[in-house]
Amino acid sequence: MGWQGKLIGTVLGAIIGRGLARRDRGIVIGHLYDAARARDTGARGRGAPQRGARPPPGPPAADLQAAFFRAVFEVMGHVAKADGA
Repeated sequence: MGWQGKLIGTVLGAIIGRGLARRDRGIVIGHLYDAARARDTGARGRGAPQRGARPPPGPPAADLQAAFFRAVFEVMGHVAKADGA
């Protein structure tokens, strides 16, 4: 298991909130992050696709990126219009 998530969680917990309870919550959240990351990389073989593995379900990355940018610019347009300009 990794230690980076626990370290970052501890530091953020200490910065955001004062006291031991916030620091401990940061450690727990960091541990959960490390566990999920280890489970994810273990299932995919450190990011390399396994032989005979199917691609993940869902739209291709290009379609997903196009939908994201369209939504972002639509929101920016609504925000600009609401500002009165």
